[in-house]
Amino acid sequence: MAALLPDFSQLDNDQAKVFLNVPKKGAAIVTGPPGTGKTVVALYQAMRLAKMKRSVSLVMHFKVLHRFTREALDSAGNVQVLKTKQWVDSWYKEVFRRRAPYDRSAYAADYAKIIEGLRLLPDKDESNHLDIDLIIDEGQDLPPKFYEMLRIAKLKGVGPRSVLVFCDQNQTINENGSDISTISAELEVSIQGGNQFRLFKNYRNTREIAEFSRFFQSSTHLFNASELPDRVGGTKPAIIISMTDDPFLTQLGNISRSGSHKIGVIVFGRNNRVKDLYDQISAVLTNSRIPVQTYISNY
Repeated sequence: MAALLPDFSQLDNDQAKVFLNVPKKGAAIVTGPPGTGKTVVALYQAMRLAKMKRSVSLVMHFKVLHRFTREALDSAGNVQVLKTKQWVDSWYKEVFRRRAPYDRSAYAADYAKIIEGLRLLPDKDESNHLDIDLIIDEGQDLPPKFYEMLRIAKLKGVGPRSVLVFCDQNQTINENGSDISTISAELEVSIQGGNQFRLFKNYRNTREIAEFSRFFQSSTHLFNASELPDRVGGTKPAIIISMTDDPFLTQLGNISRSGSHKIGVIVFGRNNRVKDLYDQISAVLTNSRIPVQTYISNY
């Protein structure tokens, strides 16, 4: 685990402030742009609660992050690393003694039906809760109904003892996700209330890469951009714009044969257009040993 996480002494002041000051009961939100260490702080907080003999669930929305986190917490003891549906199923079964309803069209839990069931439960004192702690990473990619579900569960005395959400709305890649104002409203979190925190410094990239990424951010998002990294070096990315496929595919083949480039391709168009170009790129790179991965968004 030490190889995957920085030593606690390496956390900066903002990261340490989050770790030391987030409440151990109730809700809190930690925001921060890419590379500011949100996942690292989430892991440390999960380990901290586990050492207190508390039952901790760390929810990850995406498979790659879920796999990395599970490996990092392999020896942490009382921490479950779960995908969203797994956690909802586990929590729902504890409350209702049956599996959670599922929305097949959305490939997710049916939050509307879950909320409907929660509303039928008798009201309880809000100090009541289940003896579980919930930490959510990439919380912006969960739908607003998820947070509404947590709010009503709290009112009915069947919510988690604590909810800690790490999020950045600039990173949303899910059209059904939640913005920070929605999450804050549902969880009753505010900076003034002392339960909303922010991370600032980008540690993931070189300064050149961070400056390059700002080219793609709107002026609104730049207001919330991370501080530029101190680390410099590396090759500045080059942008190649092509209006037709044939010259682009030829150039892509030439670049791939140099063997020293990481290549990203952005395609605008309908899903079938993206998939068609994906097949063509895969064919061009067949003998290059370069893996081809794709992500399709409806934005």
